[in-house]
Amino acid sequence: MGAGGFDSSKLERILHLYMSIKTRPEKTPKELRHELGVEKSTYGRYCALLKGLGMNFRFDRKNQRHVVEKDAFLTVLDLSFDERLAIILAVSQLGGLQESFLASRARKAATK
Repeated sequence: MGAGGFDSSKLERILHLYMSIKTRPEKTPKELRHELGVEKSTYGRYCALLKGLGMNFRFDRKNQRHVVEKDAFLTVLDLSFDERLAIILAVSQLGGLQESFLASRARKAATK
């Protein structure tokens, strides 16, 4: 257990679940449970926790994949270099029109 009685392996499993749903949505809940080494009830608690943190998702049985309906973290993992560059250049143009707090924050976010 970690500091204050918190089990850091639980956090690792929750983060692993989040990343797996985002990057490999075709994995079934059964496959994810097996990867995480948890039972159905624990998996359900982890999913509920993610939903409470702002990530709404469901498993679409017809298409056999997870569908992320809302993600509070707005991460985009699979952008190519030219897509990232295009976003940075587009945001730079926004800053050229009017230097503002919002434009500077957008440029900073785009470069991440």
